[in-house]
Amino acid sequence: MKYFIQFVFIVFLSCNSEPAKKTDKNITLINGNWKLEFSSQGYTIPISASIHGNILTIINADEKIETDLVIKNDSFYVSIPNFNSHLEGIILSNKKISGLYIKDLVEDYVIPFTANNTQDDRFVSTSENTSTVKSKYEVNIDRGDHTSKAIGLFKQTDKYVEGSFATETGDYRYLEGIVDGNKLSVSTFDGSHLFLFTADLKGDSLVNGLYISGKTGNYKWEAGANENFELSDPEKLTSVNKGGKPDLNLRLLSTDGDSVSLSDEQFKNKVKIVQITGTWCPNCLDETRYFNTLYSKYNNKGLEIISVAFERGPDLDSILKKLNKYKKDNNIEYTILYGGKAGNKNALEVFPYLDKVMSFPTAIYFDKANNIRKIYTGFYGPGTGKYYDDYTITTEKFIEELLAE
Repeated sequence: MKYFIQFVFIVFLSCNSEPAKKTDKNITLINGNWKLEFSSQGYTIPISASIHGNILTIINADEKIETDLVIKNDSFYVSIPNFNSHLEGIILSNKKISGLYIKDLVEDYVIPFTANNTQDDRFVSTSENTSTVKSKYEVNIDRGDHTSKAIGLFKQTDKYVEGSFATETGDYRYLEGIVDGNKLSVSTFDGSHLFLFTADLKGDSLVNGLYISGKTGNYKWEAGANENFELSDPEKLTSVNKGGKPDLNLRLLSTDGDSVSLSDEQFKNKVKIVQITGTWCPNCLDETRYFNTLYSKYNNKGLEIISVAFERGPDLDSILKKLNKYKKDNNIEYTILYGGKAGNKNALEVFPYLDKVMSFPTAIYFDKANNIRKIYTGFYGPGTGKYYDDYTITTEKFIEELLAE
């Protein structure tokens, strides 16, 4: 474990001009509310957090991500669960730190940030007048070479706003922020995603939208209130090739290093969900947590879940170790197999009977006779509210029907 990589660089990037004072004693950070402010592409992305002892908790609306805060003298290190990323840097005082957000498996992915012990909100309000954001929008995101559609979902209490954007391949998870005058600002950070969305409220529309994603993503967006707008049905986005048939004898490595196939005895005459996933994918983690509840509820009635993970990593040994840690950290009870390197094309090589793999995650539902009965592309997680609730009700009803056959 490394604790700081570029001492001079980190201090230089700090908004505080005071030099860091070297010490051979661990500095105790003040317990309570903190705010992290990431600097990316000339914009500041604020994130709420708290520190209590050696626990740093990242807060995005209903999501609370607990991390271990390791302090060595005046340096700190935070490994973010699940997503192969970390925070590290220098403690400037017991109320202020300066550091870097680093994605471990992505070359040259470094974003500076500062953090302060403060009672300030995530976004500081400058206006006493607050407009009202609508609950549902039809969203157009201009990505330069194409425009993508999304559903904007928001819930406002006084000036505070929570919500998410649902797309055909997943959702933007837990966004949190405010409406300040006629300005909407929401953000999120989970170790994989770092998002900032801003826009001006104009009647029933959101205009002049800015979407900052991590180190390089910079897009424009606009939206109009539309309670009736829906995206394509997730059950109709991916299909089986004409004449395509799953190879049930295809063998893949489990997290224990065993060779496993769907034709193995433990899966015979069982209803099965095959999950195309990756530990680097936040939507996949949301789906995995839900599938864990399904497994606990229905496994003794004949349901099996097989996760096929496509991963980033230097070699097989490190990938299997990562998958084992992921399984342990998230208390995953069902089978996890290694499918290959991350990427849609690599996933399609393992699942050639599909017309495409357009999203991580994708779930394939098999009946007891190994017929594919449904393919669900993407995942609307708990950050999407009613969409998630409706999905869970429909999914459990469908599983019960398959089990009863």
